[in-house]
Amino acid sequence: MATTIGGSSPPLRSYRDAVAGAAARPPPPPVSFDTVSFRPMGMLTRDQGMKVLRFSSEEIARLSQPFRYALVGKFSHGYPSMQHLRRWMLAQGFRGDFSVGAINARHIFIKFALEEDYTKLWIKSIWFVDGFPMRVFKWTPTFNPREESPIVPVWVRLPELPIQFFDREALFSIARLLGTPLRTDVSTATLVRPSVARVCVEINFLEPLQTEIGLGFGTEVIIQPVVYERLPKYCATCKHLGHDEDECYEKIKNRGPVRPVEGEDQRASDRADLREKLDAQRAQRELHTRRKANV
Repeated sequence: MATTIGGSSPPLRSYRDAVAGAAARPPPPPVSFDTVSFRPMGMLTRDQGMKVLRFSSEEIARLSQPFRYALVGKFSHGYPSMQHLRRWMLAQGFRGDFSVGAINARHIFIKFALEEDYTKLWIKSIWFVDGFPMRVFKWTPTFNPREESPIVPVWVRLPELPIQFFDREALFSIARLLGTPLRTDVSTATLVRPSVARVCVEINFLEPLQTEIGLGFGTEVIIQPVVYERLPKYCATCKHLGHDEDECYEKIKNRGPVRPVEGEDQRASDRADLREKLDAQRAQRELHTRRKANV
């Protein structure tokens, strides 16, 4: 069931239920304009003669609430049929309902009912669906298919954290100094590895990273080091993950060619294809690194 962005969101229904007929189809939302019940939103303004409807931050927050557990899957070279995608999703063993639908030829929209399912898919940034590599990004109200979100899940280590702070509420409170906490690992939760606490945190690369934080109790303040695991690069120039601004193809391109290359095609589509190829190569390298780490 594809999700429609905007307006009221119908109750989620899993593909499993849709195939098995285990639940009745929910009634469709109203589609006709009703002058009696209609409540206008936004403020009408003008910008250089163009009408602009400006939504307040409160309105955007309310409209985005149904999609708080939503992700965007990006395929660099196409993706399998929607039927295969949904079957693959079912095979991952998600506990709650979900919906998935196409945004365009390279992006799909995935909406979960449960936060744990949302975290499970997002925390592993690269998946392979019937041989197609899929990178997963957090959906935000400002989602743009030509850009990649700067918000990513990153595992963070807190070496030699005082034992009393391994408490779940205390640990998540500490992690909030770095970003939005998502989960801890089992060794941290069970205290079988008291030398270091590991927390997966939602990091925004447009904000400065903290390499140390202060923890105060009583009259004492200790300095707690922060270690980021496999921290990806993010380029603020082209809004893509996988490289920084010094390595940015767009930035290098804007400097002008260093020397002409015989037979080089300067079409924009080829430049876009090159970026996608580099993204795919990076995905393969990350997968290889992850497999070696699991050996």
